[in-house]
Amino acid sequence: MTDRISKLTKFVMTIILLPTLVSCQKGYSSEEPKSQDSEETSETSISVSDEEKHIVKKSVLIGGGWPTGTTEKILQLSETENPKVRIFATAMNDDKANEDNYISMFSPYSTDVKAIELINPTLTNEEIELDILSSNIICVAGGMTEVLMREWKEHRLDFALTEAYKRGTVMCGGSAGAICWTYSGFNDFNSGAMDFIKGINIIPIWFGPHASDTEEVAWNQFGAVLNTKSEQQNNGAPKVGFLLTNDSALVFEDNHYSLIKEKNASIHRYNYRDNEWIINDIGYTSGTIDYEI
Repeated sequence: MTDRISKLTKFVMTIILLPTLVSCQKGYSSEEPKSQDSEETSETSISVSDEEKHIVKKSVLIGGGWPTGTTEKILQLSETENPKVRIFATAMNDDKANEDNYISMFSPYSTDVKAIELINPTLTNEEIELDILSSNIICVAGGMTEVLMREWKEHRLDFALTEAYKRGTVMCGGSAGAICWTYSGFNDFNSGAMDFIKGINIIPIWFGPHASDTEEVAWNQFGAVLNTKSEQQNNGAPKVGFLLTNDSALVFEDNHYSLIKEKNASIHRYNYRDNEWIINDIGYTSGTIDYEI
């Protein structure tokens, strides 16, 4: 009899404690269970929050020179009254005159414009990375692309620059200072050869600066050399390229682009279709590329 009472007591206690045990297992402790409606509301609010957090990624790629309105457009994209601007003149071996030229260009609009030097750095890599990540505008001067990319790699700046771009920092520059942001850019190496050189690929395009209406100019070999890269197109490389003359620029906001150019400047777009590159002169003012930037 005692044994039966003991078993009955255990059964009753199990029934009493079961909701508490289940609640603990679910992590609710003593809180009331959340209703289905409240869960749906929470999911909806998270979705809206994610949408609100979308940051437009912005860049200005210049074919050479500095077309009228470029500085103003870069400042507008920064969406900041007193932007923090950092200059890289690495492609010219941190040439002081080159640095000062860009500093003077932005100084009328900002109280925080400085050059980051990599050839003889005064900052540690960690300090440079923090400086990049807290900047509103990164402007890269032209020069020797291979020197620029070598130093960025040596100082391991790819991640910081890419992360800053994703956070909304405006990336800009001309010639080598534009090539560096792309998948690959047409470059005149010290050897005299004209060929492509890899950038950090935050803008997934092939890029050619300094084109000319004169066919003999070496930069106009862009299309011919691009045709030799068809194997890369079949292995995931970008299927769009741009060839710019001096005094022209591409402005990217996510994968949408617009143009800045002087009257006599031009921009050509190349599209890879059916195993060949098709060239179009851009007579319109905007467009998109089929890649998520």
